[in-house]
Amino acid sequence: AAKKELYANDLDDPEHIVAVYRSANRSKGSKGPEEWMPPDEPDWCDYVDDWKTIKERWGLSMNDDEAEKVAEVMEGCGQ
Repeated sequence: AAKKELYANDLDDPEHIVAVYRSANRSKGSKGPEEWMPPDEPDWCDYVDDWKTIKERWGLSMNDDEAEKVAEVMEGCGQ
């Protein structure tokens, strides 16, 4: 519970909390990249890179579907 609270209130990383339109926040909800990607494909690389960085920073794992989508997007980004 304490780690979850620290994660939810993390303001040290400027990419952790990103201001978006309400409709984008609603469509994403708590979905990972395997279920939701930004509507503008040019934003995918940054989105997935930030997702991966935050997962690594907090020691969070990815399920198989999530890891597959992240790898797929990153490959398209040349990484």
